[in-house]
Amino acid sequence: MNVKLKRFLCVFTVYPICIFNFSAYYHSLQIHVLDLFNEKL
Repeated sequence: MNVKLKRFLCVFTVYPICIFNFSAYYHSLQIHVLDLFNEKL
């Protein structure tokens, strides 16, 4: 298998997973921060 093709496939499989994980993490963090704000108000 071509090394360049392998790298290309790696980027296409790993990159979306990283973005998905980051967005899910950010979303849960946002909810947590909103909860803290609601407790203080």
